[in-house]
Amino acid sequence: MSVHASTNKWSFDASTVLQPSTAAAVTASAASADFVALDVLTSYWATGDIAQGLDVGVVIEVTAVAGTNPTAAFTVQVAPDSGAFSAPVTIGESLTATATGRQVIVIDRDDLVNALGANSTVGSLRVYATVGGTSPSFTYQAWVAPLPGL
Repeated sequence: MSVHASTNKWSFDASTVLQPSTAAAVTASAASADFVALDVLTSYWATGDIAQGLDVGVVIEVTAVAGTNPTAAFTVQVAPDSGAFSAPVTIGESLTATATGRQVIVIDRDDLVNALGANSTVGSLRVYATVGGTSPSFTYQAWVAPLPGL
């Protein structure tokens, strides 16, 4: 089975947005406004698929920052349930934002499979921001995107 770009959903597709650009600013530690159901990525990561070994990126674009010494440590969490995140597992690197800009957390397929065990194509993925500083405020958007060539 091969991957056809026309059958996959990426960039600002509604199925891959974790934090829309219209979401309110984050002023306390919190999860992204939305999550991605991992079955959306099934055609990208399906067993036997030529794209099986590819990584995926969680793009985080901070568009506004306020407060005194504000920091936001962004992590990616997965859980083997459908959006409840009753037992989330953090995967990939953490990144810390102190100013506006775009950064990417690379998620290796093996890390995801290991985190979810036998249920590697079911469950959910979200971004979690741990906010610090005095009166911190971060406005950001986030989405899942492929990382071709990795």
